[in-house]
Amino acid sequence: SDVCSSDLIFLSSNNKLYGCGYNSYGQLGLGANGNRNRKVTPPEEVSFFNNINIKDVSTGSTHTLVLTTDGNVYGYDGRGELGRGNTNGSGYSEPGLAIILSSYNVSYINASYERSIFMTTDNKVYSVGFNSSWAIG
Repeated sequence: SDVCSSDLIFLSSNNKLYGCGYNSYGQLGLGANGNRNRKVTPPEEVSFFNNINIKDVSTGSTHTLVLTTDGNVYGYDGRGELGRGNTNGSGYSEPGLAIILSSYNVSYINASYERSIFMTTDNKVYSVGFNSSWAIG
């Protein structure tokens, strides 16, 4: 079957980040040059991360989080799931630093449905994104 039949982000063994599938919200990080709102196949490299050491990647329904080895969080989001300030649904389809988290040393990331959860090295948990009555405790 087609590996790119749904949204997929993966990290290669040589620290390169790739995305494929439907990029309808910019969740693949391939938003430049008209790449948003098209099916991406075969996988394409997210070149923004070429010189960044990636520790972990997590994907949600409309966004992707990238944790670096130095504790910074980068990503691209559709509805404010990264705390970059855009909540109107148009999102940031190109990767960027989550400035709101830059004063924290993040050790764990989790992207879920329209929200993101972060844990710091001192075991504190933070969340940003869509806050329905059940989404964020």
